[in-house]
Amino acid sequence: MEEAAHDDQIEASGPPFLRVIGVRKSFDGVHALHGVDLDCLEGEVHALVGENGAGKSTLIHVMTGVHRPDSGSILIRGAERHFRQPSEAEQAGISAVYQELSLIDDLDVAENILLHREPRRWGPLLNRNRLYDDCRALLKDLEIDVDVRAPVRSLSIARRQLVELARALSRSSSLVIMDEPTASLTIAEQEHLFTLLERLRKRRIAVLYVSHRLEEIFRIADRVTVLRDGAKVRTMRVSDTSKAELVELMVGRSLVHELYPQRKPLPAPSPGAKPALEVVSMNSPGRLQDVSLKVWPGEIVGLAGLIGSGRSSLLHSIFGADRDSRGSVLIAGREIRVKSPRQAIAAGMAMICEDRKLEGLAINLTNFANISVTFLNSRLGIFHVGKARSRAREAASRVALKARLVDPTRLLSGGNQQKVVLAKWIATKPSVLLCDEPTRGIDVGAKAEIYRFLRGLADEGVAVLFASSDLPEVLGLADRILVMSEGCLAGEFPDAQTATEDQIMFAAAGVEESDRKSEPA
Repeated sequence: MEEAAHDDQIEASGPPFLRVIGVRKSFDGVHALHGVDLDCLEGEVHALVGENGAGKSTLIHVMTGVHRPDSGSILIRGAERHFRQPSEAEQAGISAVYQELSLIDDLDVAENILLHREPRRWGPLLNRNRLYDDCRALLKDLEIDVDVRAPVRSLSIARRQLVELARALSRSSSLVIMDEPTASLTIAEQEHLFTLLERLRKRRIAVLYVSHRLEEIFRIADRVTVLRDGAKVRTMRVSDTSKAELVELMVGRSLVHELYPQRKPLPAPSPGAKPALEVVSMNSPGRLQDVSLKVWPGEIVGLAGLIGSGRSSLLHSIFGADRDSRGSVLIAGREIRVKSPRQAIAAGMAMICEDRKLEGLAINLTNFANISVTFLNSRLGIFHVGKARSRAREAASRVALKARLVDPTRLLSGGNQQKVVLAKWIATKPSVLLCDEPTRGIDVGAKAEIYRFLRGLADEGVAVLFASSDLPEVLGLADRILVMSEGCLAGEFPDAQTATEDQIMFAAAGVEESDRKSEPA
């Protein structure tokens, strides 16, 4: 039955551009792929889903020539190919946009997009005018608004993602692999990406789309393949499955009722009670304008808003990471001086940053080193390593870290790396936890674990303030929602359970309530 449906899909979408047959791959005796089959059809968006560690990245690396398979075959339009390096896969028509961006910070946008393919004037001389003209034409065709002369290091993560996508599409590829392409995009940029995918589909270009966001899968994909523990579980039409079934296939159990933990009604503050965190008139030039808020003990407050709205800037300012910010921060009613993260930590705050590899971890060090960095102090030049190990072990146990303290953090899945970040801060026993995109780039199973952990912290009395671009996450996890727009607080929803995505988006876009009601049905 499944094979018949598969044949119908091939007939409807066109022949396979790429076919993977029985691919196996091991690293140091550990099996990463167990005889995986996959095909990508011309004019089809094929979703690839699975938990972190399921084998998605290894499969992509085999398809793009980063890794050579131990056994199995890769066919391009029916002819077997053996890629020894990524350039050979690119020449065969395969491009990839990885979650871990590969742009060069010291080059500008145009130099990155046409790297190794720069137009020349005579011999080695670069034709810079043509370089910029060609890139402007490409970005105009893709409707991507980025200055071609801008240094990449000056761009936001979202803009870098668009440049990476433009570079892949500039190669006239027949297959484009996208690994978590919307992880850092605004809502508007996500919509733009989906429009680009439709254009690729019409051009008969195959797309392999990797994402943890199931809403996207059901919106844009034709078929979906599920991997678990390095093996293919099933390939099916998206129209023939459901979110609940996909989750169960990915994790091997049902998470429908436990993705977001149950919220308990918060008691009204007693007379004279003080908020765990209070921010008064926080300003930062070009980023924040007179932002004030309160978070009570045991409360989870979600910060919603478009990228660039000031969510991250607000968290950085509260944590003392923005030296230009001005305003008051009170912890349990006592105003504190927060001019650096060190002072924020001393006051009982902790912060999970958006980019764990750039700001949250030293991934080449061990889990112990990463967890203990917030509390391993010396007295008279002597480090109390035994006590530190005990404390780190306790923190790792609390977040259910699936790794040893002696393991290098770089070897962990995205979900377990995020748990290391959590353990690092939980070990400081904070009263206030700030989180910027706490589940960015991790699978649905790890998300459920982190949601439960954050709810457990709140139940213990910790105040949690988190920013997220994932609206279902904000609605599912928060007790109360604050919406930011252009550096200001633009709206508040005291009961997250009664709020809707549309209401939040209207507030984020600065649309007044009266204007919403006047919108035609």
